[in-house]
Order: sequence, then C-alpha cells, then structure tokens
Amino acid sequence: MNKRVLVFGVSGVGKSTLCKAVVKKVSGFARLSIGELLSEELFFERGAGRDAVLRRQRKMPPLINRRASIQNFTLLLEGHPIVSSEVGPVRVPTEVVAQLQPAALLMLYAKPDVILARQIRRGDRINSFRYEEIQYRQSAIMGQTMAYAKQLALPMLSVNITSKREVSSEILTLLRQ
Repeated sequence: MNKRVLVFGVSGVGKSTLCKAVVKKVSGFARLSIGELLSEELFFERGAGRDAVLRRQRKMPPLINRRASIQNFTLLLEGHPIVSSEVGPVRVPTEVVAQLQPAALLMLYAKPDVILARQIRRGDRINSFRYEEIQYRQSAIMGQTMAYAKQLALPMLSVNITSKREVSSEILTLLRQ
C-alpha cells in the first residue's frame, strides 16, 4: 500500500493548490480530493443530515483504497475533518480516519481575511463564510486534527500559509517521513 498524508484546512486555505504544487515539483506524489471523490462516487446518494453525512464518510476508505491501487507513491488526501450538514457540523469519526491509514497529518491555516479573499476570488459562494466563522472553523479543524494525531499516534504539522502557498522544507520533511 502507498503512504498517505491527510491534508486538512478550511475551504479556500490552499489545500488543492499546495498538493498540486507538491505533485508537480516532487516525484513520487499523487493527490486526491476526498470531497471530489465522494461527489463523483456518491452523486445519487441524497440527504444532508448528520446520519447521511456519516454514512457517506464511512464509505470513504474503500473508495480511496480502490482509487489508490498504484504502489510506491505518497498519496496526499485533501479533506475536511468536520463536514457541514443540515443540522450543523459533523466530525468525521476517528475510526474512519484510521481506516484511511494515514502516515501523517498536515493542517493548513491562514489569516481569515486572506481565506475570505480567496473564496470570493474563486467564486465560492457555497463555502464562503464571514471572518468570525472562518476563525471558528479553523480553530475547530485544528482541534479535531490534533485529536486525530493524538488518538492515532500520528505525526502532525500545522503550517501557516497566509502569505504563500508553496512547498516549504518543513512540509517536505513531514511528507518524506
């Protein structure tokens, strides 16, 4: 099985941008957006309540295992440890994260005004939030990522990518562990 690194952060922080840069600049890496995968594979599954969100999350590990059958590369899995639903935020259960078999966790964060500007620039009306909401979500995602790291005994790196979204040496060190 290939090595997997979960890349977490709020919408608009730069998860995809960073992962694409790693794949382009460093050999031996591939990326997969968990949200895009779930949208493709579970397109016809309806419901946005807590139970529906959890049901989709529990289907995630087998979908990723099927897609990631190529060996000898590090897979960067972009995702969210807390997912929105009709009834509010739903935390992805630790057992689902464990089934993904991550080798490490990477938490990206930035100043809320920078994230908001990125969301507006890309026309993201669904995931655009107020400044305070972005602060709250980043804090909640950081806390949940730290909980996964502790519960699953995983290395974790949190990186402020406010000013630049590039592949830093500290990120590469985590990815190559």
